[in-house]
Amino acid sequence: MKRRHADTEGEELDGYGLGLYVGSRRGIPRHGHPGGIEGSGCQLQATDDGQAGVALVYNLQPAGGWSFATDVLDVLLEGDVR
Repeated sequence: MKRRHADTEGEELDGYGLGLYVGSRRGIPRHGHPGGIEGSGCQLQATDDGQAGVALVYNLQPAGGWSFATDVLDVLLEGDVR
């Protein structure tokens, strides 16, 4: 997770790769991956310590999917699940 990218020198790449967001919110280290293809999408976010995580899979590509996953994870971490 500490490397910025994989070494690909001299390799031909074709297909999908995994890129993880690494950062923090409200002082809590998090990682995740927003992704999708026409007509479907997925949002994955989790805390680095494994305390909480969110995985959303949908068959539409709504605007704000990453923000929604972030809000859900915030609620889980606050213990304010409604």
